Amino acid sequence: MGRTSDAKQRLIEAMHDLIWLGSYGSTSVDQICKLAGVKKGSFYHFFESKAELAIARGALGL
Repeated sequence: MGRTSDAKQRLIEAMHDLIWLGSYGSTSVDQICKLAGVKKGSFYHFFESKAELAIARGALGL
């Protein structure tokens, strides 16, 4: 049985928090990963780009 990761959800929440504090344009993938505690490779496992993450975040109504 594989382990369950909440990394995708943490990335979405980090994006939400960083945009709330600043803006989409001033938020970097590195900042998102740092706040989420997720390696950059894992970011790209879940999302092709910062824009795709923003769309996922919006789809959740955040």
